[in-house]
Amino acid sequence: MQTKVIFVLIPTIWIMLRVDINDINIEFRDIPTEYEEVEVYYKGDKFTGTLTEPNGYTEYLNGRTNGKSIFFYKDGTIRCEEEYSDGNRIYEKTYYSTGKIKSEKREHPYTYKFWNLSSDLIRDNNILYYNNGVIRQLLSQNTDDEFVFKEFTKQGELINTKLRNIEWVGNDDNQYITNDDLIARDYFDLLICENPELNEQSEWNGPLFIWSWLWRVYKQDRNRYFEIINSLLKHPQPEIRKSVASIIASNSFNSFVEPENQENADSYIYIKKYTRDFKNRTPRGWNKMRLRGRMFIVICKFRFQQLIKFIRSIF
Repeated sequence: MQTKVIFVLIPTIWIMLRVDINDINIEFRDIPTEYEEVEVYYKGDKFTGTLTEPNGYTEYLNGRTNGKSIFFYKDGTIRCEEEYSDGNRIYEKTYYSTGKIKSEKREHPYTYKFWNLSSDLIRDNNILYYNNGVIRQLLSQNTDDEFVFKEFTKQGELINTKLRNIEWVGNDDNQYITNDDLIARDYFDLLICENPELNEQSEWNGPLFIWSWLWRVYKQDRNRYFEIINSLLKHPQPEIRKSVASIIASNSFNSFVEPENQENADSYIYIKKYTRDFKNRTPRGWNKMRLRGRMFIVICKFRFQQLIKFIRSIF
């Protein structure tokens, strides 16, 4: 009698392990690399599965992020979704709370796009746009270590050109080529932030070249300078009004600006506050000239740091 051997294949069902990030068995260990990475361990072994949090989850393979990482707003709308491979992010997409796309970033090749709440594309890699579709800023590489940064009016006219070395530090007026006539015409509108939803982590102070121009006006024509200052006290952008109020308070320009009225009442709240603050901070007998331009310098440094961060994010 012949014996028959029958092999039965039983399919294996893999169940993805889901663990809460606050589980006492979860451990994060630093990896000694250039980028300060971490690996996730569960009960002493490299974690493979999904690590859940109150507002999202992240997938891991052998202790490293691998797969999707998705986080949500409180109402369940997706806030951010990312794709990882062996700990490296290869894709990222963020959304507004309305569900509309906000940004999209890919690593290979590097691309970076931004949309406003109205779904207008306002950044495409090294090109920034006004809401009307006209180029606002354009960054291009001139040589291996030199970059050309151009800024335009809302009508598409070239208003400012900067030449920058990636490691450049300091302030050299020869690095700027500005059209002062266009600035004098459009400064008020150019200081309006079209998309405040994109300035979540920093206050909007407007293009640096406008504040540089304003300082040149001060040295050339004081009457014109204070006309501009008085107009900016009525600017719709709170951050601009704060900056101008700081300039007035730090330089004791209070007697040169219009008296408080209905149009500039909001700015006078800041002027009074900053004036009190500077009086308390300023030693008796300190020459007012030592304070001149203090807020302007602060604003310049802040905007330059933003520019360098922007350049490095592109190249």
